[in-house]
Amino acid sequence: MATTEKTTEKRRDIFIEKGYVNDEPNQYVSINGYTGLLPKGETSRVPDYVADEIERSRRAQRRQDKNAEKLLEKAKQPIEYK
Repeated sequence: MATTEKTTEKRRDIFIEKGYVNDEPNQYVSINGYTGLLPKGETSRVPDYVADEIERSRRAQRRQDKNAEKLLEKAKQPIEYK
């Protein structure tokens, strides 16, 4: 007889923002053995480690966006020749 093992991992809610109109309706997530499609524009209940990684990814994206903006602004400046 097969036994099923219940996991007691902590879970929490996380909201996946809707993207552009033509974006996929779901966000594919695959982290440390957890694989799933999280619907965009809705709150999903995921294990803590998945929520942590999604939040880390969002912070990294915001940091990259800030750096890209700085580089674009710097590129608009005239080049100084010495």
